[in-house]
Amino acid sequence: MKKTCFTLLILLIATLIYCQNTFEQNSTQYCQIKLEKARKIKTTGKVLTFSGISLGIVGYYILSTSTTNGYASDPGTSTLGVLTFIVGGVFVSTGIPLWVVGSVNEKKYDREIKAREGLQASLFIKGPCLGIVLRF
Repeated sequence: MKKTCFTLLILLIATLIYCQNTFEQNSTQYCQIKLEKARKIKTTGKVLTFSGISLGIVGYYILSTSTTNGYASDPGTSTLGVLTFIVGGVFVSTGIPLWVVGSVNEKKYDREIKAREGLQASLFIKGPCLGIVLRF
């Protein structure tokens, strides 16, 4: 009898914990937290991408000006150019996926928040067409 009561108590506690986590993930506050996180990821991706492009251009310029007639005039400068170019490539290859993932998640959670707000009306204009969109 004690084992049965103890097992039922454990199952009840586990069910309550699971239900609380499910409710938390479906709340508007949870979506807003995720939306802010997605915006930060998107911003980080943009910064990394544009920094990487800039570093790649600077690295290419350093590398191209450090050689004369196909030979490196200063080995330290050409090494700096190669390293700057490689770091720029790493930044770009890291920044683009972060930018894409952040944008996709931002749209997803923004739609979730708007869907929870209830009835929405908006104006739809595309070319010569004009319409009203109702979401509920």
